Amino acid sequence: TGTQSYALVADGDAGLRVVDVSTPSQPREVGAYDSPGWALDVAVAGSYAYLAGGSGGLRVVDISTPSQPREVGAYDTPWTTSGVALIGSYACIADGWGGLRVVDVSAPSQPREVGIYDPPGMAEGVDVAGGHAYVHVDSTMVAGGGDHDLRVVAVWSPSQPREVGIYKMQEATLGVAASGSYAYVAAGSS
Repeated sequence: TGTQSYALVADGDAGLRVVDVSTPSQPREVGAYDSPGWALDVAVAGSYAYLAGGSGGLRVVDISTPSQPREVGAYDTPWTTSGVALIGSYACIADGWGGLRVVDVSAPSQPREVGIYDPPGMAEGVDVAGGHAYVHVDSTMVAGGGDHDLRVVAVWSPSQPREVGIYKMQEATLGVAASGSYAYVAAGSS
């Protein structure tokens, strides 16, 4: 029946949790993967989960057998990976001071970096839609900074991601989700 009856949860220091939600009123955990570092975000395509593993970088986990998720590939990033989103066979990774990393995951066992966007600050979250990555950037610790930005990065050429727009936030950005031609930003006091 595939993975459509399962929710995958990035559960901090508890790793990746696989929860059977085929009966919504009675969700139950059926599997887990103990990731190195903290599991901070997850994106799913087919029978693979792509896990933003904090200091553990990107982890590619085979979830074809939900009760026995297993790592099949990894890409270590230079900083702390806190967000991941998929666009085709590429993973866009928010990697703190390491910026936005674009990683080719067409061979899940051998993910490889193909592009970098280096914003002025820490990339803390990402989502993708329509050939663009919407990156939450915290530049409050940069000299002359003090902003939380939503940076729009064209990723239709994965090896050459480039910024095409900026939206300055008045408050700390807590999350971003993109759909169609809109980006939705959760913001609050820091």
